[in-house]
Amino acid sequence: DGAIEMSKADRHLAMEKKQRRKQESACDLLELMLEIDSDGSGCICSAEFMVAIERQDVQDFLEALEISTGQACALWEVLDTNGDGRVDLLEFVDGMTLLQGEAKAADIQVLLLYVRKLTDMFYAQVAAAEKVSLLSMPPPIEER
Repeated sequence: DGAIEMSKADRHLAMEKKQRRKQESACDLLELMLEIDSDGSGCICSAEFMVAIERQDVQDFLEALEISTGQACALWEVLDTNGDGRVDLLEFVDGMTLLQGEAKAADIQVLLLYVRKLTDMFYAQVAAAEKVSLLSMPPPIEER
């Protein structure tokens, strides 16, 4: 019984520690966004993001969070979830949180599955379009 209770307590402590790290990370990301938001609008635009991502202090900060800045344009696309050209606080913190750390094998396998499904759907659409195209062609003219 004592070992089970110790194990439960250890799991509880580990969960609390993980939650505390997430909260600290969210606070750090909030500070970063406020720093990037040069016009004080509460949102950042692509230009503000691209300027900030070139700064060494921002790169160091993101590196400490294990977020790669190597593909800044792709990073912006991931952050701008609604595609309006602006990233608000929620988009920024949620997006950066998702980008933290390295991809796990399971993440990559899920992405590969999605790519395979999309590829299959694409080829099915191409085949259907070709079939429709062939059916709508006029019959060949007989030679005299």
